[in-house]
Amino acid sequence: MNSLNGESKNPDLVEFEVIEKRTENNGVYYSYTIKNVGATTIPPNSYKVFFKVNGKTISFDKSTSEIKPGKTIVYESQKSFYKKGEGNIHYSLEVKFSDSNMETKALKGESIF
Repeated sequence: MNSLNGESKNPDLVEFEVIEKRTENNGVYYSYTIKNVGATTIPPNSYKVFFKVNGKTISFDKSTSEIKPGKTIVYESQKSFYKKGEGNIHYSLEVKFSDSNMETKALKGESIF
């Protein structure tokens, strides 16, 4: 990307939200969304998406799609998690860019039982 065509060095791709969903047995699974809040299209394969639970990567997208301005991509975890011991479940949604000049963005949270 270069400034001659109006595209910025830092695309406006954000970890928009993580939604916690519960099973009948008090398990938890997640739906998470990333969004292009900028004015330019984010090219395919220019970023990677990782979702971690208690520090372990449980899902990822390394062959990512193009995202047009204002559009979102929604993911959903395929696995349910249950409380083990005294602690709650900690999760993080990370977006890593292929360009080494761009920082990794992360959204972190906790599922409370």
